[in-house]
Amino acid sequence: MGGKTHDNDRKDRAVCRRHAVWLRRLQDPRQQGRQKGLHKIALFVGGTLFGSAGFKILGNRDARKVYTHVTAAVLRGRDQVMRDVETVQESCSDILADAKALNEARAAEQEAAFIEDTAKA
Repeated sequence: MGGKTHDNDRKDRAVCRRHAVWLRRLQDPRQQGRQKGLHKIALFVGGTLFGSAGFKILGNRDARKVYTHVTAAVLRGRDQVMRDVETVQESCSDILADAKALNEARAAEQEAAFIEDTAKA
């Protein structure tokens, strides 16, 4: 039983060492440049494949009908969101105006209290 625990500990340490090496490689600026290059190539290849398949899919009449309905729904959703945003902006501007009025009233009270204190002295 003691041997198995020892083997497990060695395996865990080996995994930790491998992860540490992997993390160091990710943080190495030379490796980051290669990763960005590979990432760009992968995006280009994926985009090309997706675009080629997209032309065939978009050519289908039923698919175009679905895309049209989905796009219309998205536009309706966007309009609703914009109405909600306008409502929130109006509420915020009202709150801001009320806060400015409160601060002006407080400043006037403090100034009046300061003048009274100065007159008493």
